Amino acid sequence: MDHSKNVTSTKPLEALESPYQIFLICLYSFTACFAFVSNFVTIIVMVKGKRCSRDLKKFLINLSVTDLLMAVFTIPFTYTNYMLGRWIFFSLMCPLVNCAQLTTITVSIYTLVAIAIDSLGISQLIVSETNSFIHNGNRYLSCGERWMPENLEGRLYTAFIFATTFAMPMGALCIIYTAMGWRLLRYRGPQQKMIDTNENNRTCSNYFVTNNNVIKNHQDHNQHLQNHHTNLEQKRM
Repeated sequence: MDHSKNVTSTKPLEALESPYQIFLICLYSFTACFAFVSNFVTIIVMVKGKRCSRDLKKFLINLSVTDLLMAVFTIPFTYTNYMLGRWIFFSLMCPLVNCAQLTTITVSIYTLVAIAIDSLGISQLIVSETNSFIHNGNRYLSCGERWMPENLEGRLYTAFIFATTFAMPMGALCIIYTAMGWRLLRYRGPQQKMIDTNENNRTCSNYFVTNNNVIKNHQDHNQHLQNHHTNLEQKRM
């Protein structure tokens, strides 16, 4: 919801009615708690476990830490801001929460390259702030990025974030999994290779047997002609 301008309106700020708000609170609370507990247990298991390889362990721990932070800094603030239509937390938390949200999402996507992409979240500390707006005579806070009206920098920043956190990873995943699927379709396992080898050997054997039969038949035919010619010579004598 855009609250950059003070607008007098009779429409309620809340996007949902009270029964739906209660259901949404229970659903998101359960999701956040489950994500926190499951990722925390995963981190403990991966740290103390010895069966997993070292490189894979780093990847899984990094991903679990990112998901845990996302459950803490993203889920509670996102749905309350949408559900209530206003920022109900401290003003200082606005840039910190936006920075944490962008950082955790970026790290979750890029995993092991999080250090190189982490700088994307720092700009949220600069451009994020709370703005006050008046609705039905009451003053509320809104949390969002601060850009000048019709500012090209805001559009470029949004386009860059979209390209680096969604478009490019999605394109890379599509290309990689398409190549993997194509290789799997063309892959022949040891058993299939053995079957192909047996088929080739069988074809070669049939070829040699056929050639031997042709040669033998030809020799028999020549022998028969020779015998017939000998018999004719004997009759003439």
